[in-house]
Amino acid sequence: MKKKVVSVLLAGLLGMSLMACGGDSSAKQDSSTQAADQGASSAQTAASQAQASGEAGEVSVDVILKTTASEYWSYVQAGANAYGKDHPEVKVDVKGATSETAYDEQQNMIETDLNSGAYSAYVIAPLQADLVANLIKGQTKPIVAVDTNIEAPEILSFVGTGNEDAAKMGGEKAVEAAKAAGWKEIKAVCISGVQGDGTATARLNGYEKGINGAGGEFLKDEIQYADAVADKAVTCMEAVMQN
Repeated sequence: MKKKVVSVLLAGLLGMSLMACGGDSSAKQDSSTQAADQGASSAQTAASQAQASGEAGEVSVDVILKTTASEYWSYVQAGANAYGKDHPEVKVDVKGATSETAYDEQQNMIETDLNSGAYSAYVIAPLQADLVANLIKGQTKPIVAVDTNIEAPEILSFVGTGNEDAAKMGGEKAVEAAKAAGWKEIKAVCISGVQGDGTATARLNGYEKGINGAGGEFLKDEIQYADAVADKAVTCMEAVMQN
């Protein structure tokens, strides 16, 4: 390598799934379990809020994910479906866009389901949080945001991670590990998910703060975006290693 780079950090949910795949079996299990728990927790929260609002009989929860075409989101989907299986009084309907850049597709899903009147509550992992905030304006049924928060009064709960704080801790630990390994010049490149995505942006901000604050250098101008696609992330990584 022409340039020493201490770490390639993956932001967004793609990062979670790739790090799980690259680690040992216990790390992968932990990641998949956390994702499944997130799916189950979001479905449970939405169902509980629907029941608390006076919904009688079977409760129907609509779960709209960023995509169902990635490993990470398949775990979230499995968790939500498992909650429905364990609670027959709750019908859980899970769907998602074909990719994390299929913005129009997710928008159509949300608009169709909100207007259908078929659901008691909604769980939404937004690809474009600002757009979704406008789509749900005036809705009175419970809505839970998952993974990326939606800044709107209609959102009753958020199920997710403090992404910036978590990434900051990760950046600090990466620099600490590099120092312990004897690195003198510590630089970090980030392979992120979808450019402009709220979750990815929060993680980028956190990585930058953590790495720079711990004495490393976050190469902000060299951020690579892989659109939450594993093959693209591999290509980005290869390009970084060759430079």
